[in-house]
Amino acid sequence: MIKKIKMTELEWFENDTTKGDQRGLSVDFKKGMITTFNGLVLPAKEYNEDVMWVITNNIEFIKEKIDRFDHKLSITEETRIPIKDGYKLLEPLEGDQRERYSERVKEMTEELVELNLLEEKWTKK
Repeated sequence: MIKKIKMTELEWFENDTTKGDQRGLSVDFKKGMITTFNGLVLPAKEYNEDVMWVITNNIEFIKEKIDRFDHKLSITEETRIPIKDGYKLLEPLEGDQRERYSERVKEMTEELVELNLLEEKWTKK
């Protein structure tokens, strides 16, 4: 069964440590265009490496967020972790918080599926 990709636009920006500036791209899949950080607009079909960079970075970011949220959801009892000059307190999420975190994990998982479909599509080109 082939799923239809709903995502029409994706972007990724980060600090460019070599130049002390930012670099990034915005990809409009509907129009097939890439907009660079400096406003240059290019056709996406000719720059698959750049599109894959945006998709890959978004996938990694979403995976990290899901891991952090899952960790918060896995905490079932209050835990004190000793640190220098005190301790760090980990508390379990309460009812509404737990629901919001669970809902957000579900949304991010759906977004990750979309990103994986996009990655597959752009890898085949």
